[in-house]
Amino acid sequence: MTDNTQRITPAEYRGAATEHEIQQGLFDWADAVGVLMYAIPNGQYRKGGRPEPGLRRGIPDVNVPYPRGGYGSLYLELKTAIGRVRKEQAAWHKALQEAGNCVYVVRSLDAAIMAVEHYLEMPR
Repeated sequence: MTDNTQRITPAEYRGAATEHEIQQGLFDWADAVGVLMYAIPNGQYRKGGRPEPGLRRGIPDVNVPYPRGGYGSLYLELKTAIGRVRKEQAAWHKALQEAGNCVYVVRSLDAAIMAVEHYLEMPR
């Protein structure tokens, strides 16, 4: 797993993007440039409802399903500037890497776009 961004202090965090805003911006960019990707709505439990079969805690937020650079696909874990990777997430990241996928933890829209661009520039 690669965490390719710098952490900032809580004082610097004021005004920083939320995970939702990062994801919205990433998908707006992907739609504009024609990159195929999808969100993995794994944490969308509804209060009072039962979770759908197959939902797993810790799955990354986004998948880019292009094989590149010897990897099967790219998974992105979106975090705020001060967000933490939970234990379940780290376990999934490791398992996905061991299964032949690339996993990045990104903490801003710019970092997310750079991760996707870098991945897609790898040879097929």
